[in-house]
Amino acid sequence: MRGLRQALAALTAGLAAAVIRPRHVLLALVGFFIATAVLIALLAIPRSIGRAAVATGASDVILLMPRLSGPAGPALAGRDAALAADLPGVARAVPELIVTRKLRRNDGTETQVLVRGVTPGSFVLARPRLRLLAGRRFKPGTNEVIVGREAARAFPQLRLGAQIRFSKNIWRVVGIFGAGGSLWESEIWTPLDTLQSAINAPGRISVVQVKLAAPGDFARFQRAVKSAPRLHVRLQRERAYYRQQIGFLVYFARLGAWGVALLLGLAALAAIANAVALGLLARAGELAVLRMLGFSRTSLALALIGEVLLTGLVGAGLAALVAWQLVGGTSIVTTTGEHAVVLRLSVGPALVGTAIAYALLIGLASALVPCLRAVSGRLATALRES
Repeated sequence: MRGLRQALAALTAGLAAAVIRPRHVLLALVGFFIATAVLIALLAIPRSIGRAAVATGASDVILLMPRLSGPAGPALAGRDAALAADLPGVARAVPELIVTRKLRRNDGTETQVLVRGVTPGSFVLARPRLRLLAGRRFKPGTNEVIVGREAARAFPQLRLGAQIRFSKNIWRVVGIFGAGGSLWESEIWTPLDTLQSAINAPGRISVVQVKLAAPGDFARFQRAVKSAPRLHVRLQRERAYYRQQIGFLVYFARLGAWGVALLLGLAALAAIANAVALGLLARAGELAVLRMLGFSRTSLALALIGEVLLTGLVGAGLAALVAWQLVGGTSIVTTTGEHAVVLRLSVGPALVGTAIAYALLIGLASALVPCLRAVSGRLATALRES
């Protein structure tokens, strides 16, 4: 108990000294701030990708796709939707056609954007997440499109009222929709029959979305698909499909973020350790006096390490605040390899907690050796040198 009181007293004295002589504390604070701010900005990318994948699709919707590829690959026949609708356990079967169109982003880079040909049933399945934010829904049989809000932000050609050329035709953007932060917000939606006509592929579809009558009907529906001789398809839960499609992006983004964080953390550790050592050297006389007054080495070491950890906590807090202001809400464009995905970055409590733990770890590693060395010398030598 006495040692704890001594540590708290020494910590209070150290914080007061830092206010009077802030130079070395500020150097350490800058190191903590830079390291944690970069970590938050980098980890916001895989976090946002993962959140978009989780927000896309439903657990009771099954995708029927060609056996050789995904929705954007080989086509299904129009009759496959009708065949699927007659299977047991099916509440609704919705055909869709998926193609891509190359568009120019705000920065001038050209990227493939996913264009989805849909029917009224697609809107039923997307409820309640999908809602119109501006304009109106396209009219059936027209060259009109509605665009996800993130795609509209990233591509100037997709703003409300704009026109885009696709398959020798002019298409007009008549609406902007939101979809709960899902991957659909990076897409263009248009009438299925109009898109089929535009690419000269009447009756062609890429995927059939099957809404189950009940979530527990998946096994029964799977058996029915396997026993249907005219259905040459593979099936996967919609939510699992999107997680799988985006999973590699999350993995590599997180791997890259932690790789940079490790290198930056080592540099920050060296810089902070140097700042701590210089600060303790300037306070050698103060530490010698405290020891002469009866403060133990352990209590002084704990107080000094606590000062560094508090500095790291402040640095991480400032970094989180700045990142929340500057990074939160920022849109970035990445790609699945086939088409663009526009993401809205966010800084949440879990990310801030990770940054604080990262800062405390760097603080402990950088403070341990200098602090122990500062209180380990002989008292007579410390007094004489100070």
